[in-house]
Amino acid sequence: MLNTIERIGNRLPHPATLFVIALVLVMVLSAIAAAAGWTVAKPQLSGADSGEYIRVNNLLSSDGIWWLLSHLVKNFIQFPPLGIVLVGMLGIGIAERSGLIPAMLTRMSANIPDKFLSPAIM
Repeated sequence: MLNTIERIGNRLPHPATLFVIALVLVMVLSAIAAAAGWTVAKPQLSGADSGEYIRVNNLLSSDGIWWLLSHLVKNFIQFPPLGIVLVGMLGIGIAERSGLIPAMLTRMSANIPDKFLSPAIM
């Protein structure tokens, strides 16, 4: 089973490619939703319906592409989970490159009974 999971994982494209695929998918979906005239009620803190609606913007139009490019940095900076993810990736990268993670796995696996080895490594 683990070999199958590894084979499937190895076939996945690079994360940057996955991001570009997701971006194109969102842009196409926004064009479809804008053409269908989708709207959503504007969220309010009190929970009452204000009667205001937000309409979908077509990101494939010239205005949509301009909005996407002009708000790129703002969206990147104001996305709250991004800081946590970047710091976590930095920490894991340093631990991996310095040899801390392999040393911890080696030491941990030496002290674990055989039947618990696979769950402990995962």
